[in-house]
Amino acid sequence: MPEREQKTEEWSGRMNWKMVHELEIAVDFLYTGMGKLHQLGDFHKESEDYAFLYHLTVGMERIQKVLIILAENINEEESRLFLKQKEEPIELHKRIKEQTGTAFSKEQECYLNLLSHFYQGEIAEKQSMSSDFSKQTIITYINGQMTDVCTNIQGFLDSTNHMEEIRKELEEMNNSISIQYLLLIEKAAYQRKWYTFKQRCSIVREKYRNLLEKNQSVQDRRILERRAVLELIIYLFHHLDNSVYADYLKRITPLPFHKDLIQEYIADLCNLIISDAVLEEIENRYGIDREWSEKRSRMVDFLGEKGIVFEMEEEIAVSY
Repeated sequence: MPEREQKTEEWSGRMNWKMVHELEIAVDFLYTGMGKLHQLGDFHKESEDYAFLYHLTVGMERIQKVLIILAENINEEESRLFLKQKEEPIELHKRIKEQTGTAFSKEQECYLNLLSHFYQGEIAEKQSMSSDFSKQTIITYINGQMTDVCTNIQGFLDSTNHMEEIRKELEEMNNSISIQYLLLIEKAAYQRKWYTFKQRCSIVREKYRNLLEKNQSVQDRRILERRAVLELIIYLFHHLDNSVYADYLKRITPLPFHKDLIQEYIADLCNLIISDAVLEEIENRYGIDREWSEKRSRMVDFLGEKGIVFEMEEEIAVSY
């Protein structure tokens, strides 16, 4: 085999492996980002907003770069440098559109703009130490793109009521774009006669699809659990008064939580979240008096146990 042909084959083999590795990392970032999005109850915590946007942006950027390397036939050395550079997703998409002629919908391009604004904000945040650029980025996107669902969301409290719709919108945009890019990568690999890579890319795409379907079933389960919590609250409100359980509850003096925040507490509970304010109040109260804490702990813990007959617990049911 001529030396030049052998080097080309070695280069193709190395690039083949490298591109598969990049794709696997990219879909892991995207899947992790969607998982973090589904864990959000609102956009209150900058660290949580940052986490899901960061993973989605990095994942999308890496998929786009693999496609550009194939479409533009970039050599091995230039590919290494290109993969190390940070690029905005919307700018990368312009290169992809130029090479492949692929047209995205206005909504899809707006989603890529969202990721690009996050990328720009991340740089600005490092320079200005701004503390809420992730939240502002996502809220600006929602106000611009989801006017049929959300009207003028100003902050995390307003967004809480629409989290299910927001998650669905972001998930649909992210998944439609990433799957489309993966299909374009397979097509480009076939054109370059990287048949092994095309086959591996198909495996990565199917694995990604399966993860997304599994994630959707998990989210469907969470929606069902959320409604179950609310239905139980409604049931308890209507039927608790005439029960020995209610009598037991009335003997326990409630902690001074904020009555005006009940809706928030319930919303957090539905998302399997306990607010920091609640945890802080409990930690402070239970840390003051050891004897009080031990007695109250026994009383409160009974409420969450199965098989307790409350008529038989008269001796411990005194106010604490």
